[in-house]
Amino acid sequence: MRQTLLGTSLVIGLAMLAACDRAPEQPPQEQSAIEGPDGREGISVSEARLVLPLVEGRPGALYLTVANDGASAAELAAIYVEGAERVELHESRMEGGAMAMVAVDAIPVPAAGSVVLEQGGLHAMVFGLAPDFDAESTEITLIFADGDKTSVEARVTTVAEASN
Repeated sequence: MRQTLLGTSLVIGLAMLAACDRAPEQPPQEQSAIEGPDGREGISVSEARLVLPLVEGRPGALYLTVANDGASAAELAAIYVEGAERVELHESRMEGGAMAMVAVDAIPVPAAGSVVLEQGGLHAMVFGLAPDFDAESTEITLIFADGDKTSVEARVTTVAEASN
């Protein structure tokens, strides 16, 4: 009798522990720009992707498109990438007959227009990613010169995947 009670108690206890480990199922949600007091009206971000560095300790790169449906120009002043120490805005351009990568203070986004951050042009360099950084996506926040912010999810990819 005592063994039966012990066995039954053990089974009930294990069932309760298993139930505690399960997170409630949530329906999948689409990722879009954060709305609210910090969201910049008229700004949308698409094709955001973080390309992880090929060599540990080197920076990754962030590419995306920023569209401005507003009546006035915007100025992208900074980008925050969750999981990174810092992000720098850069431009690749010809200087003295050679391609150079130059840091820029801000990137203008014209009214009723867009700007593309891409390899070989304007882009963001992402420094200080942990060597074990392993995610399918990460949150990025675009910070504009007037203090407005827009956050979206960026797909995380490797150099090999990005070149396809």
